[in-house]
Amino acid sequence: MTTQRSDSESSVRDASRELGISTRGMTEIRSHATDVYHLPEINAVARVRPITEAAHVTKIVALLRWLTGRGFPAVEPLAPPVTTTAHIVTFWVHYPQRDTPPPAHATDRPAHLSTTHLTQVRR
Repeated sequence: MTTQRSDSESSVRDASRELGISTRGMTEIRSHATDVYHLPEINAVARVRPITEAAHVTKIVALLRWLTGRGFPAVEPLAPPVTTTAHIVTFWVHYPQRDTPPPAHATDRPAHLSTTHLTQVRR
């Protein structure tokens, strides 16, 4: 497990270097199916997935760019995905998390859901 963490951390450092992003103060937020690192100098997180998931990750990034381009309140990637030898790394805005999530209300999302439901994604 230590090797996986150091490999994913190395991938974040390599991808950050390629994009000119600082990793000073980088800390691991979680290590599970997706390793996530906080990059405090740029208020971002880096998500690390196995290279075998590159096509899937690329589709997710494209979908989120499409959604945010239409005003849907979703997180937008900070940069295109970067592939390293073993991983694909994506960079996102860091939103500090509360200790307890706010209660969900049924009225929070209908306008956005109806907008996306009525819009078709063209391939």
